[in-house]
Amino acid sequence: MDKNKLINDNYQNIYKLAQRISKTYGLPFDVFEDLQKEGYISLIEQYESYNENSEASFWTYAYKGVRNKMLSAVQFYFNTVTIPEHLNRQFTAINRIKARNPELTDIQLTNVISEEMKISAEKAEELLVLSAKEKVSIDKCDENDTPLIELFSDDEYRPDKKLFDDGIPIDMDTLMKIIETELTPRQADYIKMYFGIGCTRMTYEEIGEEFCVSAKAVEKSLKNAIEIVGKSVIK
Repeated sequence: MDKNKLINDNYQNIYKLAQRISKTYGLPFDVFEDLQKEGYISLIEQYESYNENSEASFWTYAYKGVRNKMLSAVQFYFNTVTIPEHLNRQFTAINRIKARNPELTDIQLTNVISEEMKISAEKAEELLVLSAKEKVSIDKCDENDTPLIELFSDDEYRPDKKLFDDGIPIDMDTLMKIIETELTPRQADYIKMYFGIGCTRMTYEEIGEEFCVSAKAVEKSLKNAIEIVGKSVIK
């Protein structure tokens, strides 16, 4: 079968999938256009490994790879903007499910998420992809390699000085798990930015500019996040 014809015959499928994802996650038109471009590129890539003698149609074969390529673009977009609160809640719920079931494969997790959150398997699979974050080292900071646990005890950086007595023992893996599972994605981002985890330390004002909120709102949210972490540590 002619490569160009096979790919062009499926362009409408690319458009419909990009449209559906954009509508589902409330994406602006420029991101919708990006999704179409990413999908078309992926469609070409999928052709290279497609067996024309396969019983499955080309689109059936290419669908998942194309969709995941689009979801990667959505994930990149979400890293640059404020994520809607309803998605924050869904991502938090998924991270908690993942934390409770570390031994499950992605396919098994998809089934559990679908059942617990009462959503379709496809939606669960998409949210699982979108909720995955690049893991950063929680025990190192770019500027001076100061362990995060020490910063929690440092009055200069600590939002609430009454939390985290010096004697509280906690390892970095436990601290990372608490941050990833007990906090909303926004709170986790605030902590990472404020304490310089994987980035340069930022002030309340600088974080506020990134998320288009006031410095006071950042400070309040960050203090609440620290309190949640503190309560989890001393349980």
